[in-house]
Amino acid sequence: MEHLWETARAHFGSREKELWAWVKAQEHALWLGRTQDVIDALKRVSQQLGAPDPQVSETARATDPRWIAHRNCGYFERNRERMNYPHYREQGLPIGSGVVESGCKHVVADRLKRTGMRWDEPGAEDLLALRCHDLNDRWDSI
Repeated sequence: MEHLWETARAHFGSREKELWAWVKAQEHALWLGRTQDVIDALKRVSQQLGAPDPQVSETARATDPRWIAHRNCGYFERNRERMNYPHYREQGLPIGSGVVESGCKHVVADRLKRTGMRWDEPGAEDLLALRCHDLNDRWDSI
C-alpha cells in the first residue's frame, strides 16, 4: 500500500479527494486479486506524468513524480506473484506487516533492547535463536 500512496501523492499532490479515491480503488482491486488492474492503473498514472528523464540524478529521482510512478509500477510488475491476497486469506495467512512487526517486537525488542544492553551481531543471533526456542517451547530440539 505504501507504493500506491507514494504514487498517488506524486500524481494527485494536494488533491486529497482524488488521491484517497484512487488509492482506495486500487486497494479494493488488490483485495479482490485483480493485481493486473492495479498495474494498469499505475501504468496510466505513469503515462499521464510522462516518461522519466534519464538525465535526472539519483537524488532528484526520489522526489520526481515521473520516477516515483515509474519505479512503483515496476515494483508491482516484479512482485505480482506475491500479491495473491484472496489465496492468502483462504489459507488464513496474515496480510500486511502488522503481525510481523508485532513478532519482531515480541521476539527481538523485548529481549535485546533493554536498558544498557549492547550486542555484537553473532551474540545477538545466538540469543535470538535461544529466544525463539524458548517462545516455541522447543528446548528438546537443542
